[in-house]
Order: sequence, then structure tokens, then C-alpha cells
Amino acid sequence: MRGDVPLARKNLLADPRRLVVSILGVGLAVALMLLVEGLWQGTLSRITEYEDNVRAQLFVAERGTRTFVSDASAVPAVTVEQVRRAPGVDAASPIAARQLIVDQQGMKIPVMLVGAEIDGLGGPWELTEGRAPENDDEVVIDDGFAGAYGYAVGDAIELLGEHLRVVGLTPDSRAFGTGGMVFVSLATAARLLGSGSPSFVLVRTEDPDGVATAIRSRTGLEVLTADRMAQGDRALYDDTLGSVIRFMLAIAFAAGTLIVALSVYSSVVDRLREYEIVKALGASRRRLFRVVVSQTGSLAVLGAALGLALFVAAKAALALWLTEYHVELPGSAMVASAGAVGAMALLAALLPARRIGRLDPASVYGGEQP
Repeated sequence: MRGDVPLARKNLLADPRRLVVSILGVGLAVALMLLVEGLWQGTLSRITEYEDNVRAQLFVAERGTRTFVSDASAVPAVTVEQVRRAPGVDAASPIAARQLIVDQQGMKIPVMLVGAEIDGLGGPWELTEGRAPENDDEVVIDDGFAGAYGYAVGDAIELLGEHLRVVGLTPDSRAFGTGGMVFVSLATAARLLGSGSPSFVLVRTEDPDGVATAIRSRTGLEVLTADRMAQGDRALYDDTLGSVIRFMLAIAFAAGTLIVALSVYSSVVDRLREYEIVKALGASRRRLFRVVVSQTGSLAVLGAALGLALFVAAKAALALWLTEYHVELPGSAMVASAGAVGAMALLAALLPARRIGRLDPASVYGGEQP
């Protein structure tokens, strides 16, 4: 095996320009894979920020509700007291939640409106500036949305024909062109939406399973854990965009594999005579295959290193100039990407290995070259 690496290295370094172009091509393919996956994971984390941070264990909703973002749930107002009286409930608060479209600088921007009781569950869990709404003419908006459209604490913003005063900003929760979260009082939400029925009742409890069973028996409504609600939102996005994302990842993977395969294949073709000599001297087909795998593996690793650097640069650029596009790449995604690079190297080795496998050692002694 020790002799394999120098031969593979020699073949790689024989044409520096081809090596640089190949590494750059693989790097761009790997960077695209990481960036697409990072944008997808960042989007999934942003769309479930409410469920992940609201500090309520249960959502009581209309029967058939599966998502927080898209389902227009409505529960009877009497449900709130029924829920509060259920054994094991530490706190329960109604909220009104609905997606709205707001006009900003000639563009239609979707935002998620949440109306919550003052000092109840469901309001903003973190503020970068200002305070939570305390009156029915006040609103808290997304910090990123405020920066993008020139709002500051104390300004007025129009929602469904009403002008509300911005009293606070929440951390940036925008994703793919949305305007993030907008928080108002429950009374303001009822006025804006034209309905006094809550969308959900949020429940805080130390016994989610037991309390969920008790509430279902009392109300006949849907009771979902915060995790289950978040899973529903992620599943909805996966149904609508997941196949497109996976198709883009497959294209990037295929491009990287072809670049490595063609680069190594051309290197093999250029040096067929050398491989014939090595084979005539007794090198086994397995050893020659190891040489090819060493070449493809080296190209894949070098390309992956460049791709990681390009990904980090692209992520920093997005964070600076396109803040609504949140990139998040968990460790599991990095491991999967490393596995994809390994698979890329192995698949890329098939084409040049097949050519080497067909070599006839007799051609060294005057036979015809295949």
C-alpha cells in the first residue's frame, strides 16, 4: 500500500492546472451542498421558533390541527376555563395566531401575528430592545424586519388598516422572505382578525401526558405537545419544499462526483503506458484500484476542504447582507456531508478503475493497446 500513495500523488501533481480546476470544481459542489443543507436546516429551525421557545408544554387546538403556522385553528372561549380547571395545569392562556400579509415598500411580506394576554403565556419570550405590549395600541415586531424596513421603537406600523406603536423588538426570526413574528395584545388581535375566539390555549404543566388526556376528555379538542406541533410545521415545509432541496443536493453531489471521476480518468488515460508497465511487473488489479481510490480520495478531500472554506465565507456573507436567510448546520449534517464526500470518491473511482481493469500487460511487449 505504501507504494500506492506516491504513484497516486505523482499522477495528481503531473498537471497542476487540471488539479487546481478539479479541486475548485469539487469545492464549489461541496460548498453548494453545505449551503443548501444549511439554509434548509436554518429555515426549519426558524419556522418552529415559537413552539421551541414559548415555554408551554401543550397546545389546545381545534380538532384536526397539526401545525401552528398554517392551520387556522379556533377554539370556543369557554375552553380556557375548562382547561384551567383540569388537574395538573399550572398555567393556561389563550392566544390568537394567524399569518398576515403586510405591505412594505411595495412588497407583500408574510408575518405571523400572535395576540397574547398581557402577563400571560404566549407573548414575546425575548426582546432585543424595548418591552412587551402593555396596551391595545402597541406591537412588538421582529428585529430583522425592523432593520430591513426602517422601523425603530416608538415608530408606528400599519397592520390591517390600523396604526400600532412599536414598543419592542424580538430577535430575528425571519426565514426565506418572511417578516418573522409580530406580537400584540389578545384584544388587539381579536380586533384585527375580527374574531374573539382564541386560536389556541397554551398550557404549562409538569405532567404533559396526563394533562393532555384530561383536557381531551373535558373539551374534545386536539391537544398537542409543543414538540409535536413543531414536527407538524417541519413536515409541512418538507412536503412543499423538501423534494426540491433533495433534488438540489443530488445535483451538487452528482456534479462533484463527475468532476472527480473525469479528472482521475483523464489522468489515467494520459498514463496508460505507465499503468501497463506496473501491471506487467506483477501489480494486482486490487493494487491498481487502490491507486485510483487514493487519487479520487485525495481530490475529494482537498475539494471538501476548499468547499468548507467557501461555505464559511458564504455563510458570513449571507449573515451580513441577506439576514433573512438563516444558515444552520448541525453536527449530524456535517457528518452526513463527510459521508457524501466519501461516497463521492468511491463512485468517482469506478470509471477510471474500469479502464485500468481492462489493461492488457502483454501490450508492453508489443501487444496492442486497449
